[in-house]
Amino acid sequence: MVDSYGATLVMGLVCNALTISVYGAPLGTLAEVIRLRNSSSMSPPLVLANWFSSLVWSVYGVVISDIFLIVPNGIGAVLCTAQCVLLLIYPRVSAEKKTS
Repeated sequence: MVDSYGATLVMGLVCNALTISVYGAPLGTLAEVIRLRNSSSMSPPLVLANWFSSLVWSVYGVVISDIFLIVPNGIGAVLCTAQCVLLLIYPRVSAEKKTS
């Protein structure tokens, strides 16, 4: 039988992995964005909301000294910053502008 600390640790690690994957999911279109030089496959409001959320949770983790908040949300902040950079480098191009 697993003790409560072990169960909590395993559940925390699983949740941290899921948190990182949620923050990094929009980077699944990274190759497409770079190849087409178009970030229309990325949602700017979602990227900004994820960036703000990861930043706030990271700061909160620092305030309460919780490594399980700092690490995944810090990684999330870095991933979301990369997404923001992609949005700035490769602006969205509408379907109308692509065809003309």
